Amino acid sequence: MRHQEKIHTARFATKHAWFVTAGEDGIAQLWDAATGAPLSPPFEHSLPVLDARFTEDDQGIVMVDRNGDRWLWPLTFENRPTEELTRLAAELTGQE
Repeated sequence: MRHQEKIHTARFATKHAWFVTAGEDGIAQLWDAATGAPLSPPFEHSLPVLDARFTEDDQGIVMVDRNGDRWLWPLTFENRPTEELTRLAAELTGQE
């Protein structure tokens, strides 16, 4: 998913090859810095997201909307082997 309106901020993680964007469209998006591909579904707000930055440990993203409200987006990732996740995705989509 690409932003549909102006991007207010783009910030890089300190410990990973990731960056996050925050936009006027109310979207915060986590990206892979090496490929430019989204790493997760977007975090959607009802108001424009003016800022988004990683927590010190890169385990979350703090976002600020137009009203000044702050939101924490905890980042959790699967630690299962790729083969297992690929098999599970095939099962769930009926492409076994």
